[in-house]
Amino acid sequence: MKGRDHDAFEECCDRIAALHAGLNAVHRRAVAHARTGRPEDLAQTMRDLDDLTALERGIKATVAHWFTRWQGARA
Repeated sequence: MKGRDHDAFEECCDRIAALHAGLNAVHRRAVAHARTGRPEDLAQTMRDLDDLTALERGIKATVAHWFTRWQGARA
């Protein structure tokens, strides 16, 4: 892997790490809501989940693009 491909791979790894950290944060906020019942914790959890869903879809689209490129290179 060289140049732009390596940079794109590293950027994707950073997005995966952000997704992981975000899911951990959502879990902590959901636990806080379960303990306190504060509606603002639930509202923030839902907003965070929407953001993380978009991030996950972007990661999957990138991986699908790379897979298609890889298949084309094998042909």
